[in-house]
Amino acid sequence: FEKLMFLAGLSSFFWVQGILNTFLARNNQQSNKKEYLFNVFLLISLISIAVFTLLKIFENPIINLLSDGELPGYSYIALYVLFNAPSYLIETIYIIHKKSGALIRYGIINSVITVLVIVVPVYKGYSIESGIALLALWSALRYLWLVRLLLKYAVIVINGTYLKNHLSV
Repeated sequence: FEKLMFLAGLSSFFWVQGILNTFLARNNQQSNKKEYLFNVFLLISLISIAVFTLLKIFENPIINLLSDGELPGYSYIALYVLFNAPSYLIETIYIIHKKSGALIRYGIINSVITVLVIVVPVYKGYSIESGIALLALWSALRYLWLVRLLLKYAVIVINGTYLKNHLSV
């Protein structure tokens, strides 16, 4: 489990946090904040797809590097990375829209469910892989929640200038 979570963090933490921090720093300077929000989502999603693809292409070498040739749950952790990285935008949306109550509720619910999807299957006698599968499912559900928030707070317009400027920092 630790190896898989390490892989998930290693493959996404630095760039997700960099993009989100840049977004927060530049958001107030944008003339069209809703369009900017969608383009940051698009950027994170595209990089997540690229990371997922690389994790799948290099699955065997990565598994061999991290284990003795077998790493149950690897495919699920790749799906987790695909959906989890963009989902960090949920907290950022709540912050920029000053939705502190929603942020606290989301944080509590997310933390509790994240722990439960890992602990309950193992406690019930299932493999850790089933817990990781549920973690991937939970990240996909959070991704759907993000899409719901984007439909409320963003405008779906692809703007190459935003994307280029965001990457230039």
